[in-house]
Amino acid sequence: MLSWIVVLEGLIVELPTQQQGNTQPLTHLELQAIRSSIFILKHKPAPADAKAAASTLKKIKERLGTYLDNFFLELSKSAGEEAGKRIVQLPFWLLSVWYVLEHILKLVATIF
Repeated sequence: MLSWIVVLEGLIVELPTQQQGNTQPLTHLELQAIRSSIFILKHKPAPADAKAAASTLKKIKERLGTYLDNFFLELSKSAGEEAGKRIVQLPFWLLSVWYVLEHILKLVATIF
């Protein structure tokens, strides 16, 4: 689990430089909640604390999933040249954050 947490930390460090456009997929409060959850999970938490941190991360992951669904829905409406323009705008770091959160949540569920 620690290796996934380290990956998430690295993604969060890069996050402010990766967010683009008017829509910011993660709010300042969500970033703060992710950092707090990382801290809790890294420091041998009590099961209740780990579950609370996992619950917070799950809510954020679900919201990111909705954001990504909407992104791909809008992308699928486009065709040809427009699709080519939009695909390069895809925030790959966002997919990475979602993927890492998924693995951390599975591990917390198995450990605690």
